This record gives sequence, C-alpha cells and structure tokens, in this order.
Amino acid sequence: MYKLTESPFQVTFANIMWSLPWSIFGGFIGTLASKYDNKQLMLAGRTISIIAITILFIFSVTENLNVTVIYITLFFHGIGTVIDFPSRRMLMFDILGREFIVRGNAVESFLWQFSKLIGPLLAGFFLTFLSDSYGILLMIVFFFITLITTIMIDYTQPEAYKPQSQKITIKDYSNLIKNN
Repeated sequence: MYKLTESPFQVTFANIMWSLPWSIFGGFIGTLASKYDNKQLMLAGRTISIIAITILFIFSVTENLNVTVIYITLFFHGIGTVIDFPSRRMLMFDILGREFIVRGNAVESFLWQFSKLIGPLLAGFFLTFLSDSYGILLMIVFFFITLITTIMIDYTQPEAYKPQSQKITIKDYSNLIKNN
C-alpha cells in the first residue's frame, strides 16, 4: 500500500477499513453466532474473505490496482473476519465443551500468534523475490486452506441450542476477586 501511495495516512486508513466492520457489525454478528449454525457462518465469513482477497489479487496481477479497490476489498475482508471470529469461538465451545474450552482457546491463540510471526516472514520473502501479487496469492492459499479445514469439521449444531448468558455486575466481579 505504501509503495502504491507513498502516504502513511493512506496505509493507516487501509487498516481502518479492515477494522471498521468490527465496529459496525461486531455485536450483530455475535448475536448471529449465538443463534445459528456456527460452521456455516464460518464458511460464509471465510468465503467472503477469499472472494475479497481474490479480487485484490486480480486487480494486482492485471496492474489495475488502486487505493479504492484496496479499501473496498479490505472492508469486505474485514466483514469476513468479523463473521468468522465469534462463530469460531462458539464452534470451539460446542465441540470442546466447558471442560476443554480453555485449553482449546490457548492452542488456537498460540497458533494465531504464531501465524502472525510466520505470515509476515513468508510475505516478505514473496515480496522480495517475486512480486506484490504473489504475496496476495499466498494469502489466498492460506485462506483456502482454512476454508477446506472448516469444511472438514464434523459438526452438527445441537437442536435445542440455547446459549446460557449471565450478566455479571461489578459487585460480582469484586466478590470473585476477594474470594480468590
């Protein structure tokens, strides 16, 4: 993005465009994740991300990439991510149950952080030795792998799925801290 615009502001705005769907749709998507089939929601989110990044790739390969295309595709990729995130959390809880959810979240968080280390290294390699378009292609490959692994999950949403929600007050939190 900086190479295209030479503007730190526009690079920052690109990140804002990716993050904006969290603010706009976050609460709504969280409600969907608590009511509908989380595997299907994850598939929808990951498909939206793949389509958005593929469009970015096509514009990059054809050398028609511009700032507007980047902003729009990053916004839609953000929508895909915001759909995926709460759905993945709920799906993990459904599959692992209360007994193993903390360990499952720990492993998932470790792998997510690990990917944040390896991803930029691979992208840097692709950008240095190939081209920007190949860096985007790498993203598509990784998104496609996650889509395939999601499809492979053996999951059926429980018929009488009613998530339990408890409101915790500041007093409850204070008592919890005192007792531990």
